[in-house]
Amino acid sequence: MTAGRCTHDLEFHDDVAIKRYASWGRGEPRREWQALTLLAEHAPGLGPVPVRAALDGLATDPRPPVLGMADGNRANYLWDEHDRRVRLIDWEDSGRNDRAFELGELCEHISRLDGALDARRLLALVDLTPAEALRVRDFRLLIALGWFLQLGPGGPAAPHNPPGTLAVQASRVLRLLG
Repeated sequence: MTAGRCTHDLEFHDDVAIKRYASWGRGEPRREWQALTLLAEHAPGLGPVPVRAALDGLATDPRPPVLGMADGNRANYLWDEHDRRVRLIDWEDSGRNDRAFELGELCEHISRLDGALDARRLLALVDLTPAEALRVRDFRLLIALGWFLQLGPGGPAAPHNPPGTLAVQASRVLRLLG
């Protein structure tokens, strides 16, 4: 099975996920590979296992960088055995971050257009302080606006998304603005 994304395509095989990058100007493949390698070395079994990488693609190279990771069902998940929770991770942007920002990004990422994520329900399950809830709201608007700009004419995300995505995102931004 292959699933298309903005920055990459995923191929799922029996127990391996292959990620082929369509966009790598920000160093996403190398950052993801480093994160998965460190995780496998220092906390084996916690996340997907890095299997192979071809990271030397250039923006002009027709052969994009490729990552292979074992257990394709967990390609973007992290299992926390201590508190028995699964956490969603975007390995290509891995690093230290802020919970309010991450929730805002998760709720407003362009992939949510498939309708599978109920952001209101998700946020109701997270114990946010009033200050965090305001920050999540502000980050959601900022991220939604960012996607709107990326989807606009000549925007870097425009060629990777189906026709009509810009109009859907414009409506989303207007709803968030109230």
